[in-house]
Amino acid sequence: ETNFTFNIVGASIPDEFVIKVFTLAGRLVLEVRVPQGALRIGFNSVFWDGRDRDGDELANGVYFYKIIRKVDEKTEEVVQKLAKMR
Repeated sequence: ETNFTFNIVGASIPDEFVIKVFTLAGRLVLEVRVPQGALRIGFNSVFWDGRDRDGDELANGVYFYKIIRKVDEKTEEVVQKLAKMR
């Protein structure tokens, strides 16, 4: 289990906010669409139970996650790594 934590700055809540988790080979294992009503200016936290789209626990290893946000027709993306260890 983990939480994706992030800060939203500015005066506008994103119109769309998506977190995608990929294997190192690029296979999408999870997509979380965060509803606009669940976001606020300032600190935010999105819980993830460490399972893929099918409900299976991910294997130990390194994954990439991409955060995509859309505000006023402008889309921004950030890619980072995460490690799953048990």
